[in-house]
This record gives sequence, structure tokens and C-alpha cells, in this order.
Amino acid sequence: MTPFQPAMFQKILIPLDGSTVAEAALAPAQELAGLNNAEIILVRAIPLPACLSEVECLILDTSEMRVAEFEACQGYLKQQAAELRAQGRKVAYHAIQMVPPLDALLQAVRQSQADLVIMTSHGRGGAMRMLLGSVAEGLTRNAACPVMIVGPNAVQSTAPAAVHSLQRWLTPNPRLAGRPAAQID
Repeated sequence: MTPFQPAMFQKILIPLDGSTVAEAALAPAQELAGLNNAEIILVRAIPLPACLSEVECLILDTSEMRVAEFEACQGYLKQQAAELRAQGRKVAYHAIQMVPPLDALLQAVRQSQADLVIMTSHGRGGAMRMLLGSVAEGLTRNAACPVMIVGPNAVQSTAPAAVHSLQRWLTPNPRLAGRPAAQID
């Protein structure tokens, strides 16, 4: 087995939505960031105000609602960043106002030049997944970097063991460099 290469990741992007399920991605991100001296980039896609479509938002004056939501998201990300910085991590954060969330997150991956995304899946299946789509699946298919999905039942105490077992999966394969996932044989 190839030994783990400590400088493999420089920027690890973590999409957060304010839920404890999404925050489960923070533990493995901290662990990998520590191994790689990587920067953690926290991102939150700000949705449209509840029960409004894009057309309704254009017609109605939702600017106050959007400003309030943006400020709340910035406050949440600032708090999460402060907790990570207190543990010695380099952290940046961005709230992005764009719909749909998948587009906002793909933009964040490109702009930040992240070389890894770590996120949770809410574990939706069946009809709910068909109706709501899967941001995790969309990122996995479309992001320009690897995406590590943490299950919805992950707990922080398992992060070091999970990272250790994933090291062999995350070690780059020079034979595949520059090839999209769809072309890997």
C-alpha cells in the first residue's frame, strides 16, 4: 500500500446548511486538515425565502428578508469558523446567495479551488430524493475535485478511525491524473 501523502489536500470545502447532520462533516475535515495543514472553507448556500419561487422574489420586495438571511448565515459560519480556529485550523467562510444550492456549491468549489469536498448526505431516498434532488449526488458527479460523503449517522468520535481507513482511498493515483471520473476504467 502506498503511504499517505501529508500534503495531498490544501483546501477542503465543507458545505453547511445549519443542521447537526451537515456539521458531522466537520470532524473528518478537521482531521484531514490537521494531517495536511490544509485550509477549511465553510460554505452555506442561502436559499430563497420560504415558500417563494424565483418569480415571486422578483415581484415582491424580499430584500429585507434576504439581508436578514444573509446576516444569519454569516453569523452561523463565523461561529463555526471561530470554533475551528480555536483548535488551530486555518478557516475561511462564505455565504452564497444563489439558487439552486447545487449551483452555488459548484461555484464555491471552482472559486475556492478546493481540492476536496467533505459533506454529509441527509440520507433521503425514494420519492423524497426524486422530488428534492440530491446535492451530494450532484456535487459528486459535477465537482472538479473528489467529494467525500459522510453518512447522516456519523459521530465525531469516529473521525480519526474513518480518516485512517480512508487514507488508502484518498491517495492520488498518478495514472488517473487529469482524467474525469467518467473516464476512469
